[in-house]
Amino acid sequence: MIHIPALFKKIFGATFDPSLRAEVRKEMLRQAVERTVLLSNILAVVFASYGISSFDFINRFDPSVSLWSNFWPRLLFQSLPFLLLGRFLKGLKISDESRILLWTVSFAVLMQIAGWIYVWKLALNGNPEIILYVSSGNAALFVAVYPFITPPPKILLWSISALLAIFVVPLYWVTIKSGDPIVAKFVIMDALLLLLSVFFFSLFMHNLRAKIVLNEIENTQNAKKFLSPIVAEAIYEKKKHLLESQKKKAFIMSIDIRDSTELQKMDHKRFLEFRKEFFDLVSECSRRNNGSIQKTVGDGHVLNFGLYDNTPDLSDIPGLGMDVAMADDRRLANASKTIFAFSDQLFEGFHQLAYRHYPEISVRIGAGIDKGLVERRIQSVGASLELDVNGDPVNCSNRLQEFTKQVRTRFDADASLLVVSPFASDYLKDLTAFSRVQTIERDLQVRNYSLIKWVLVREYPSLHSAHRKSKAA
Repeated sequence: MIHIPALFKKIFGATFDPSLRAEVRKEMLRQAVERTVLLSNILAVVFASYGISSFDFINRFDPSVSLWSNFWPRLLFQSLPFLLLGRFLKGLKISDESRILLWTVSFAVLMQIAGWIYVWKLALNGNPEIILYVSSGNAALFVAVYPFITPPPKILLWSISALLAIFVVPLYWVTIKSGDPIVAKFVIMDALLLLLSVFFFSLFMHNLRAKIVLNEIENTQNAKKFLSPIVAEAIYEKKKHLLESQKKKAFIMSIDIRDSTELQKMDHKRFLEFRKEFFDLVSECSRRNNGSIQKTVGDGHVLNFGLYDNTPDLSDIPGLGMDVAMADDRRLANASKTIFAFSDQLFEGFHQLAYRHYPEISVRIGAGIDKGLVERRIQSVGASLELDVNGDPVNCSNRLQEFTKQVRTRFDADASLLVVSPFASDYLKDLTAFSRVQTIERDLQVRNYSLIKWVLVREYPSLHSAHRKSKAA
């Protein structure tokens, strides 16, 4: 029995990452199933053609055989079953391992059926040498089929065993019964040597494909580090619809580290380490809450929530207007829930991170959230393309983030602030953690958004504030 982990170690050596083993195996099985479906269609054509091409040598041994009598059994009992097998595997609700094993067993059964269409009958009727006419064709077929499918080693072993039991053993019985021991000896020795060669050649192809799949997975993972999750998914999972232009309401959030210039001047190397961990924190929190990082500028981020849920647009279908509106409302309610959950996790994680890197001072962030109609689309950036999000909420969220600088005097100097526009507060049910700030006064207006008369501000105390308050108590 082949030990799979030992095989992976042999294939990849000490550098193989065990965490990728399941992903490599899953992808290889998926590809193997695709190849069995393709091969079913190819063999359906091959055996139909064989019903014509084999007529001359069949007719030599039995002149009563006509072209039609040689053709229709192969069409009915081989071509049609292979076609149905390919269609059947696609819709069958079983594991990929079971699909592959089912196909290889079915292949062995259909090969025995092919033998009984004249060849084995003629051999039993005193023409054992006819076996030699088809042996080279069978050998070529086996050498092509199993390495092409490339089943995993365990399934390959079972598949070869099935072929031996279902096809080779009955073939040997036919040659024995035909009364020619030389042909029988040739058949069994040739078959055993062939199956052994097929097994090791298929194993070699499996190892080669495993290396290729591993390399593709590693390259994909490395590329995803430099791409937004949506772009990576569109490219590597072949979901091109994710890159189509689309307009919908969504939540936009802008985040920026306060006084980052001074932090860099204090200790540039320490700040770079701090910023890297901050970027990792933003990525992890956004992933956990179904957000998407749209872009980073310096140490700031622009994120969107609810823009990439890819619900179908059914608004133009008569009678569905109310249902579409309700579905869109539920989508936005869920996006509101996730963006504020993201905010809580981010601010808490940031303060822990800041306290670890800068225990001597308070490091804060400011953030702004707005909601409205935005458009995602591909746009040119020089010679390259970029998936961008445009719309007033993008600009407004940035102005709200800047507004935290104006309003900070009203709150704890060590606290980080989150400012929420009136439009983004629609789905907030509990406002106890927020303060409502009027923005009517000239020196307290949101820049470029004088029509916004109030905002909600949430204060996230730093660990310095918490420690100071505990000492005072």
